[in-house]
Amino acid sequence: EYLKIVTAAAERGRDLVQQLLTFSRRSNASTPDAIDPLPVVDEAYRMLKSIVPSRIALNLRLPPSAQSIAADPGELHQVLVN
Repeated sequence: EYLKIVTAAAERGRDLVQQLLTFSRRSNASTPDAIDPLPVVDEAYRMLKSIVPSRIALNLRLPPSAQSIAADPGELHQVLVN
């Protein structure tokens, strides 16, 4: 379980570096892929739950399934955290 968390954090870092490189080169961003948003939402929630003060309650109810959306997982994660 800890290895999964570390791997997910490393992948987020990789995606963030890729976004920074794309921005600095002023090139067009790659076309987004069809993704399932639920794992990204769940990961952002778990990260925020661990860093938000305990006096702030965070609750998340995810549906059992969701439609695919066209998005970059790293950008979606960044939007949710922001």
